[in-house]
Amino acid sequence: SSLRADCIVSAVANTSRSQAKNIIQAGEFKLFSSPVTDCDYQLSGGDVFSVRGFGKYRFSGVIGTTRRDRLRIVLLKFGKYIERNRCNDSTS
Repeated sequence: SSLRADCIVSAVANTSRSQAKNIIQAGEFKLFSSPVTDCDYQLSGGDVFSVRGFGKYRFSGVIGTTRRDRLRIVLLKFGKYIERNRCNDSTS
């Protein structure tokens, strides 16, 4: 399964993965308050990250797949609960 940083950022920012890649490379993605510029970084359950302009989140984990084999992930925005279906299972 693919839990790449660019996939997660694209789900949070509601953008394409290429736009998410630009956000990450610009240093606007922070993991545990430290900038991460590697789009291939694999998130794991419990990781706390922020995206400048979109807020701070805790990646809770994967809760299943959709009919189109996309991962259903749970993101906890500080103060809210968000469930997203945006991550493809492939690493392309």
